[in-house]
Amino acid sequence: MTHMQASVLMVLVVLARSIAYLFSKTLLGEVAPLCLLALRFGLAFALLAIMFRKQLLAASRAELARGLGLGGLLAALMFCEMLALKITDTTVVSFIENTAVVLVLLAAAALFGVKLRASSMCCALVALGGVALLTVCGTHASIGAGDGFAMAAAVLYALFIVVTARFSRACDPILLGVAQMAGAFAVCAVATFALETPSLPQSATGWGCLAVLVLVCSVFGFTFQPVAQKYISAVQAGMTCATNPACASVVGVLVLGEQLTPLGWCGAALVLTALIISTLLGNKAREGNSAKAAE
Repeated sequence: MTHMQASVLMVLVVLARSIAYLFSKTLLGEVAPLCLLALRFGLAFALLAIMFRKQLLAASRAELARGLGLGGLLAALMFCEMLALKITDTTVVSFIENTAVVLVLLAAAALFGVKLRASSMCCALVALGGVALLTVCGTHASIGAGDGFAMAAAVLYALFIVVTARFSRACDPILLGVAQMAGAFAVCAVATFALETPSLPQSATGWGCLAVLVLVCSVFGFTFQPVAQKYISAVQAGMTCATNPACASVVGVLVLGEQLTPLGWCGAALVLTALIISTLLGNKAREGNSAKAAE
C-alpha cells in the first residue's frame, strides 16, 4: 500500500467513525452503554474471525497480546464516549473528543520523544480555547459530566492512535485489528454482566443501528485503522481527525435536530481552524523532510 492510499484509507476510517456518534446515541435509548459495546465488538469479532481465520491460527502470542491490549484501550475509550453521548449532544462530543488531533502531538512527545514545534503548541491552545467556548458557553452554563467523559475519551483516543502506530509496525495490521475486537469484546462483556443487565435492541431501528455500528464502524473502521497507520505516522493519523467533527456536526444538526448557540459555533470554528492548520503544517513539514532527503 502506498502512502497516498493509506492516507485515503485513514480518511475513510475517520468518516466511518464520525457516523458512529449518531447510531450510538440512537441505540443508547434501547441498550445500556457496556452492553451496546459488547454486542458491537462481539459481532464484529465473530465476522472477522471467519474472514481472517488463517491469520488468527498463524498468529504468535506476542501479536495476540498486542491486539488484546489495544482492544482493552479501545473498550475504555468507547465506554467514555458512550457515557458522554448518553447525556451530551453528538456535536459537542465529536468536537471535544477530536481535540485528540492535538493531543496526539503531546502523546508522541511524551512517549516517543518527538520534538514539538511552537506552531503545533499554538494550534493546541487555539483548539482548547474552542473547546472552552463550545462546552462552557456554547451549549450550557458549565462543564458537565458529559463533557468530562468526552475529554477523557479524547485523551484515550490520542493514546489509542499513538499505540496503534507503534504496534502496527511490529504486527500484521489486519491481525492486530481483529485481535483488538476480541479484546474489546472480552472487557465489555465482563463489565456488562458485572455492572449492567444484558439486553438486546427492542426495535427494527435499534437492530439497524447495531448493524451499521458492527459492519461500517467496527469491521471496517476500527479494524482497518491499523492497516492505514502502518504506512503513515501517528501525527498524520491524528491530523486526519479534522474531518470528523465537521461530519458529525452536520449529522447531529440535520438528523437529530441538535443546536449550537452562536458562541458554540465560534468554538467549533476555532477547533476546526486549529485542526486544519495543524494538518497543513504537518504536510508542509513532511514535504520539507522529503526535499532534504532527496538532496
